[in-house]
Amino acid sequence: MSEAKRPGGLTALAVINFIFCAFELLSALGAVFLAVFIDKVDEGSTEDGNNMRQAIEDAGGMEWIWASAAASSILAVLLLMAGIGYLQQKRFLGRTVGTAYALLALAFYFTYAGFGRFDFSLLIDIVYPALTLLMLNLMFKDDLVN
Repeated sequence: MSEAKRPGGLTALAVINFIFCAFELLSALGAVFLAVFIDKVDEGSTEDGNNMRQAIEDAGGMEWIWASAAASSILAVLLLMAGIGYLQQKRFLGRTVGTAYALLALAFYFTYAGFGRFDFSLLIDIVYPALTLLMLNLMFKDDLVN
C-alpha cells in the first residue's frame, strides 16, 4: 500500500501552526510573569498619568491575566497537536484537534471582544482560526484520512 503524498498546503498549515504555537507559549509566559511579578512593578505613573496596576484593572484584572495565560497554554497545546496531525495526515489529531483549536480560539477572542476590547489586532487574531476551520473542513477534509 503506497502512502498518499501530503499536499503542500497541509504542510504549510502545520508550519504556521508551529509558529503560532510558539507565539501562544510566549503569550502565556508573559501573562504568568506579569501576574507573578506585579508586586515588583513600579507604582509610579506612566507618561499619561496611569500606573500599571490601574491599567491591569482596566483590562479585566488579575483574573483576566490568569485566564489569558491558561487559554494561551491550552491553545498552544492544541496547535502543536494539530500541527503534528497535519504532518501525519491523521483524522483525529489533524482535523478534530485542529477544529477544536479553531473553535476555542474564536470563542476566546470573541469573549475578549465582548469585554470591550475590540481593535485591529483582534481582527488579525480571528483570521487564522477562521481560515483553519474553512481549510480543514473544506479543502483538506479528504487529505486527513489516517
